[in-house]
Amino acid sequence: MAEVTPEITIKHLYILILANNTEIKEEIKALTREIQNLKEDYAKQYHELGEEITALKQENQKLKEKVKSVERKTKKYNFYDLKKENSKSADLD
Repeated sequence: MAEVTPEITIKHLYILILANNTEIKEEIKALTREIQNLKEDYAKQYHELGEEITALKQENQKLKEKVKSVERKTKKYNFYDLKKENSKSADLD
């Protein structure tokens, strides 16, 4: 800002204040745009992460179902193996 001297009138000060005010308003506009862009980026990332989380949950559910299926098959085969062993031991007696 200019140095205040007797040559600077009230009109000059008013013009300097207006110019400074305009610069501040421009900075505020620029910051507001930047904040809006950041908000949009955040919303986009949040949405993408939500989709990714949903996909991972679905994949997790499928894997859980596969594990249950394998466990059921394993129990079934173990049951048949036990029956075979019991029948073999009964045959030996």
